[in-house]
Amino acid sequence: KVIVGPKDSSGIAQLIMDHWPPEPAS
Repeated sequence: KVIVGPKDSSGIAQLIMDHWPPEPAS
């Protein structure tokens, strides 16, 4: 698990949205 600081929250959220929906693990 990656620990992110408050200043990184928006960046992480954007990264997640860029790859949503997540691909099934293969």
